[in-house]
Amino acid sequence: MIEKISNENIKEYELFVRSHPQGSFFQTTQWRRQKPNWHWRAVLRRNDHGEVTGSMAVLIRRPLFLPWSFVYCCRGPVCDPSDTETLHELLREAKNIAKQERAYRLRMDPRMEMGSCDDIFTAAGFKHRNHKTALQPPHVWRTPIHPNMFSQISWDHKQSIRIAAQRNVIIRQGGRELIPRFTELMQQAALRESSVIRTGDYYAAMTENFGRRARVFLAECDGRLAAAALVIRHGDHLTCLLSCDDGDITLRSAYLLRGAILQRAAELGCAYCEFPNLSADPNSAEYQFAAGFGGEAVTYTGEWDLTRRPFINTMATITETIWNPIKKKLFFIKIR
Repeated sequence: MIEKISNENIKEYELFVRSHPQGSFFQTTQWRRQKPNWHWRAVLRRNDHGEVTGSMAVLIRRPLFLPWSFVYCCRGPVCDPSDTETLHELLREAKNIAKQERAYRLRMDPRMEMGSCDDIFTAAGFKHRNHKTALQPPHVWRTPIHPNMFSQISWDHKQSIRIAAQRNVIIRQGGRELIPRFTELMQQAALRESSVIRTGDYYAAMTENFGRRARVFLAECDGRLAAAALVIRHGDHLTCLLSCDDGDITLRSAYLLRGAILQRAAELGCAYCEFPNLSADPNSAEYQFAAGFGGEAVTYTGEWDLTRRPFINTMATITETIWNPIKKKLFFIKIR
């Protein structure tokens, strides 16, 4: 049975998303507040005994002056991928919402590992998208948090952490007050890597919407900002949502920063810490850096699209293809 979210069951919804292994902060009401320009709809799914077995929140964006919409279920639906009855019912409800919202495209991106639900999405008419164009990174690194965690860090990584400390790299933690410096380094990294980032107001809103669950980490050396990260705690895990550095590898600041994040996860009693934007190549420096702290690589199933209005969807794709490079150029003009 599908049940719409209201004031009467919103707490039950939040508790389910927070406690479920497939739950994500992208499915919470805090993320709803982070996206004020999108319409938010959410549901619960109950079994015959009244127990909640699944949930789903979608964001709906309607282009100006147009009657169609784009419906996006980020890191949802939330349910056990082996519970095919619940997953089928949530997918049917997602289709109903897409129909009601006159969606030209319905996109879903569950926090389920690759292969665990692919057949169900395919049978429901969804098509898998290329990982390279995914809005959320499918490859993540998961480091378990336990008493012997730091003893499993590789010798080279421990040595890099010691070098960073010897070179006077220190770690600061905080909230909104650190956002200006965090944004400054993010912009420097964006210029270096030719990537587009959010504004400082967007990052500041995260610290307000998630409160103490969001935390900024800065690695500094004699007043110079060398590396930074923004992490969010959800349920039993801590996610490093964003991270950047100044490109100087001699300070080893990234090693000390990651060690501080893992320490924070241990202090909070988290079961594991997750680091997105992982390279799929095990031989890459990025992959080796993550592996040195222990844990394993996890690949989520990725994004699945259901096209409801092929012509409108094609026109929207063409518009995005034209507009994105223009938006990128305007962004670099603004921050230079």
